[in-house]
Amino acid sequence: MWFSAEELGLLGSTAYVAGLPQSERDKIEAMLNFDMIGSPNYLRFVDDGGNSAFPSGPGAATGPAGSGELERIFHDYFRPGR
Repeated sequence: MWFSAEELGLLGSTAYVAGLPQSERDKIEAMLNFDMIGSPNYLRFVDDGGNSAFPSGPGAATGPAGSGELERIFHDYFRPGR
């Protein structure tokens, strides 16, 4: 799905989720934001969303709940020889 105003503070996705009944919110496990995936300046890496390699501290943001699990899923998927 597409949301507007994401660069201004996740306004579109926040409004979408706020408008859902709780029964629908409970079905959402994660939201992945791939807005940077089409860059000609790409890198092949998995973001450290769970802060496993670089613990949060001054200048390092902590990923939201579930980030570590998503990081693990991507690492498993892109594992060489898979």
